[in-house]
Order: sequence, then structure tokens, then C-alpha cells
Amino acid sequence: YSWKLVHPTDKYSNKDCPDNAEEYERATRYNYTSEEKFALVELFMVRTMAESLSSAELFKQLKSLGMEKLWLVVKKFLRQSYAYPTLLNFGETLQQCCDLSQLWFREFFLELTMGRRIQFPIDMSMPWILTDHILETKEASMMEYVLYSLDLYNDSAHYALTKFKKQFLYDEIEAEVSILFILLLICELCLKNKTKKMVKLFQYVK
Repeated sequence: YSWKLVHPTDKYSNKDCPDNAEEYERATRYNYTSEEKFALVELFMVRTMAESLSSAELFKQLKSLGMEKLWLVVKKFLRQSYAYPTLLNFGETLQQCCDLSQLWFREFFLELTMGRRIQFPIDMSMPWILTDHILETKEASMMEYVLYSLDLYNDSAHYALTKFKKQFLYDEIEAEVSILFILLLICELCLKNKTKKMVKLFQYVK
């Protein structure tokens, strides 16, 4: 439901959607297929009926008849069916759970600056903050996870192309990744240079 609200339909996606339809109308009235509407109605109807069967008064009546097991079955169904919509869209649910793209997008915060900024510097970018933290702390056990934090860029690029469908956002992400890798390469070259100097100094002292 939340995803539908922020991704309203249009006349190209739904032929029944008129040109003058309001934003909220496009997000609700015209944003569901017939199958989705039927599935939601049936699920909510069954849950409503089950909720009426799970009342405390009914439990007392069933208990007096020795049928309290039926009440427990109804309660179990209510608990399980709560997750049915999520399970029915398991692929989309899994994608949403693994999607970390929103950690990169910061257009909302750019709007709050009221035009004082057109972009934030790279050191305010979450992937860079995480990568820089691992490198600065020099925690050996965390070094192998450096590339995992950079996977945020993959999610962001995928979201920019498939959801927002904005090439300029993808180009912006690509440029930031290029800068980040250049910085990492420079750091690696500096480290190698320092290591060589230390080895030579150690050999000289020895």
C-alpha cells in the first residue's frame, strides 16, 4: 500500500486513468488491478470474519461446549494471515528488504537547504562515510567488508534507472563512485609507498 502511494499510476500505465485525475486518486483509485482489488477484499473479509470469531465472549461459549481448540485455530490463522500480503509479493518484499538505495538519495534534504546547496560533498555520502570509517579505524576484521558498503551505490543506481527512470541521477551516482575509487587507489598507492620506505628503513637499521 505504501509503495502504491508513492508510485501513482498515469494514463500510460492505466488506460482508465483520466488526464485530470488528482495525485491521490492516481495513487489509490486507478493504481490497483482488478486481481489486486479482489485479492485484498477477500483477504480483509476473511480476516474480519476471523476477528469476530476470536472475541472473548465467543471463546467462553466455545469453551463451555468443549470447542476451545477451534478458537485457538482461528487465533493462529489471524496471526499467520497478517503476513499473507507480504508473502504473496515475496519477490518484491525481498527486494525492498535488501534495497539500501534510500541511504544514498538525499534530494529531500537538499530541498530543506532552500537552494543554498545544489549538491552535498562526497564526505556526506553514506557509502563513503561507512568506507572511510572502516579505513580510519583500521579494524582488521572489518577490512573485508569495505566493498559491502559500496554496494549501496549498486542499489541506488538500480533504483535511479528502474524506479525513478532518471539518467541524471544514475550519472551522478556513477561520478561519485569514480571519485571514490580514485581516492581509494590514491590511498593504496600512498600505503604501498610508505610500506616500501619502512622496509628500506628497517633494513638500513638492521
